[in-house]
Amino acid sequence: MKPQELLRNWLKKNKMTAKDLAEKAGVNHSGIYRYLNGDTDSMRVSSALVLAHATQFELDVCDILGIPPRIVHRCLRQCEDGSRQCE
Repeated sequence: MKPQELLRNWLKKNKMTAKDLAEKAGVNHSGIYRYLNGDTDSMRVSSALVLAHATQFELDVCDILGIPPRIVHRCLRQCEDGSRQCE
């Protein structure tokens, strides 16, 4: 299942819109809409982390980004130690 479908299903299950999730996460809803509609297929790790937190980690960063856990954890570790900017 595509990451966008996982997020869409989570929204439906929780009777929320992308705008509701954006408000809960404190982010702009237009980015979530673009991601869900396939207008963009990428999302910053930091944005995915904020969304994962807003879903109370029912969806984790890997689910939202559709990438293996090892890549996400390495990127987050580099962001935390300052060797890389979180994108």
